[in-house]
Amino acid sequence: WNAETNESIVWKIETPKPGFSSPFVWDSRVFLTGSDGQTHSTYCYDIETGNALWAADLKDIPGSPSEPPKVTEDTGHAAPTPACDGRIVVSIFSTGDIGAFDLDGKRLWAKNLGVPKNPYGYAASPMIDGDLVFIQYDDQTRGRLIALNAASGETVWDIKRDVEVSWATPVIARAAGRRILLVNGLPLSAAYEPLKGSMLWEAKIMA
Repeated sequence: WNAETNESIVWKIETPKPGFSSPFVWDSRVFLTGSDGQTHSTYCYDIETGNALWAADLKDIPGSPSEPPKVTEDTGHAAPTPACDGRIVVSIFSTGDIGAFDLDGKRLWAKNLGVPKNPYGYAASPMIDGDLVFIQYDDQTRGRLIALNAASGETVWDIKRDVEVSWATPVIARAAGRRILLVNGLPLSAAYEPLKGSMLWEAKIMA
């Protein structure tokens, strides 16, 4: 395919607001995010035609800053990729505003996790597994790993970590017959028990 000549390109659209998040595909829908620093948006498009199905903004969130944090031009305010599990879509932005929508764009919950202090801008993507949404929230002041209830947004657990700023996304894996939550930060890689947030092991492997 050729982006300049449109050769072999089925469809191409311009999103209303800029964002460096990756598209997330679930069945026949494509989810993206965009933000100008003041308005944070989640978009849903038809995968076959590129037609816009809905757009939803995160706003009126207690604790959300009146002014967005400073970010670099190549990070922006919508760098994290949204997550979807077939039930909900979860998006997070540079301000620490995070929210969930159903697949028709209805807002289910939203909250602010505190503005992350990051030299480039926040970019770690949320991850949904079962009834929980996991967020790696490491910045220049603290390391944090958070689990939210996927249905309500309520905090299930929130733990501090002895790491520096990172942009990694947590993942769920199966090892030694059990499910574990893996995170990668500076200088530690670590595994946690997903439901309780208790650390299983850590290894100092990042320079």
